[in-house]
Amino acid sequence: MNLWLKTIETRDRSLNYWDRTPFIKFLSAYISAYFITTYSSMPTLLWSLALSFFLLALSIRLISNKSKNPKLNYYSQWTFHTSLAWAIIVLFSLRLLLVGNISLLNESSFIKVFFDSVRENIILRLNEDETLLHSTKLLAKGMGLGLMEVSEDSSVLRQQFADSGTAHLLAVSGFHLALIIACCNFLLQPIKNYVDNLFAPQRAYKKSEGRLNIPQITRAIQFVILIIVAWLFVLLTGSASPTIRTGVMLTIFLLIRLFNLPTPTTNILFLSLFLQLLFTPCLLTSPSLWLSHLAVLSIHLFYKPIFLFLIKVQSKPKALFLWQTIAVTLSVQVLILPLCLYFFGHYSFAFIFTSLPITLLTSLFIPLVFLCFILQALQINFVALDHTLNLLAEVTLHLSKLFAKLDFLHLDFDLSLLGLLTYYLAVAILLAFRSEKSSPAKV
Repeated sequence: MNLWLKTIETRDRSLNYWDRTPFIKFLSAYISAYFITTYSSMPTLLWSLALSFFLLALSIRLISNKSKNPKLNYYSQWTFHTSLAWAIIVLFSLRLLLVGNISLLNESSFIKVFFDSVRENIILRLNEDETLLHSTKLLAKGMGLGLMEVSEDSSVLRQQFADSGTAHLLAVSGFHLALIIACCNFLLQPIKNYVDNLFAPQRAYKKSEGRLNIPQITRAIQFVILIIVAWLFVLLTGSASPTIRTGVMLTIFLLIRLFNLPTPTTNILFLSLFLQLLFTPCLLTSPSLWLSHLAVLSIHLFYKPIFLFLIKVQSKPKALFLWQTIAVTLSVQVLILPLCLYFFGHYSFAFIFTSLPITLLTSLFIPLVFLCFILQALQINFVALDHTLNLLAEVTLHLSKLFAKLDFLHLDFDLSLLGLLTYYLAVAILLAFRSEKSSPAKV
């Protein structure tokens, strides 16, 4: 009896969460429509479009009448969201059949040509620097510009980082963008505080008068600068899927904070995923897209319980940042491990030993690399900075090489699609039965 009541409560919580996360509905409708587009003909889509518009009109009619029956109102809302999502996606699917993918930046666009030339100039100046070691230049190009040369050294380096469980640090991803934005915010915050204090007497503006006070203006300027920096980084590094995802999420998050809109993290995540798939449907089968989004979702779902468990084990934690970093590292693996086995058939448990130290090293290396790029553009030769980069690169490469050689930490297994879906279904069931007290942490 208790199990039955628990099942009913879980169902009600799931429906409530479904209602509060509309972009999950859009994403589900998108994926369904994508496969229908793949295996259907044009008349089938036309009939589907007609049906979706009929249901949309019917649901609007029912919602406008505001029935006294709560169940009828609930199903009217559900029909409205579902039919609206389906109509949008079927229209998109028809466009996909006719014209194919949308290209925001084609090869001949001015923006792409400009940023490609900027990146080539950076690489040219980097190669001319005689103080930097060859290995340091390889890491700088990979972590700073998202560019790995087609050479034997680059292949060895990629394999080395993959075997050490830190491949996500070598290729430009959301981690790199988040690090750059954190550094920019660190520099902007004192300036904002200084301006706020400088114009403190002018804070007498009242909200009722419809005016913005100085802190609101400086906060808006700060957010706009961060958004601009984020998209400049995305364009400079070749517009890779993980950086686009982080750029979209950051833009949405900052706009929501700017206008004080209460929005769940999952809505932001699924909106980012939906927008990327809307413009580039071929990414649906891309490992990078799913690895980057599921990594964020995994942190959102599992960071808090893992962190609380680690704190409980260590009754007097002396280094809170250390336990937070370990919790983030472990929480990512919950949803990423089976996906890596499905796409690549290989997984390295060396991340247990390498993730924390190499993450800390790269957190220093990446900002210093961009500082080096700026100084080189200004033709300023700062030898101490070059030696610091060489030291960080050598320690990073030594650690990754050391743990990459430990074969017993490597798992080679080809996970089937059925096995992957079964695993995620089991995780979903466990999450559904989890008590409300251990709800997901806000990231």
